[in-house]
Amino acid sequence: MPRDSTTRTGSNAAGSNGDPLLRSARREAIVVFALWLAAIVYTVGYSYTFGYDRPVESISYIYGVPDWVMWGIVLPWGVSTVAAIWFAWFFMTDEPLGDECERPDDFDVPRDARGEP
Repeated sequence: MPRDSTTRTGSNAAGSNGDPLLRSARREAIVVFALWLAAIVYTVGYSYTFGYDRPVESISYIYGVPDWVMWGIVLPWGVSTVAAIWFAWFFMTDEPLGDECERPDDFDVPRDARGEP
């Protein structure tokens, strides 16, 4: 079915690249997804490689935790926590959301269309 080109026109359309709030949200979403993907790939890959089909005698312990758990789960969790803190404090930007409405139902409705004098 062909796309209707009239649905994505105008300055407030979802595909508009001119909106700084939308650009910022997209950039932040891409960074978060990339960090999540990197953490998942590393965690699953490392844990599968060094945690399965391994003789019990070869497992060493770090502070009472098996080495593959420390390097495959605890370390990436810690790195992800530090990355999330950095992301929230230094990468995310605060964009103005626009003028505040006087009443909650004042969203782009002209005063005469609400039936008020």
